[in-house]
Amino acid sequence: MKKILATISLFSFPSLVRAQFDASRADRLFESMHELISGRLIPLFIALALTYTIYSVFQFIAAQDDSQQREEKKQQIFWGIVGLFVITSIWGLIAIIGDSFGLFAGGTLTNE
Repeated sequence: MKKILATISLFSFPSLVRAQFDASRADRLFESMHELISGRLIPLFIALALTYTIYSVFQFIAAQDDSQQREEKKQQIFWGIVGLFVITSIWGLIAIIGDSFGLFAGGTLTNE
């Protein structure tokens, strides 16, 4: 009997089952997620990829006598540059899509 009453009371209060949704809270959540990803994580990834590439260049220069190590460092430089390209390309595409649809720039998803 307690389970039945608990189930009935659960469904009689929509806020308990998240049936009532506050859109302003979602907007703040999406804005903070955008700020975290675009403002903090992507620049961090770019800095890490750039540091990795520069470090590989210095290692490549230092390994003048060892041809096997130079080939390995060439590969690291190549993949560091590819990583930088991919990160900045995705970041740019997201910015273009966001600007096209008015997202993250004060725009909304509703037709008001």
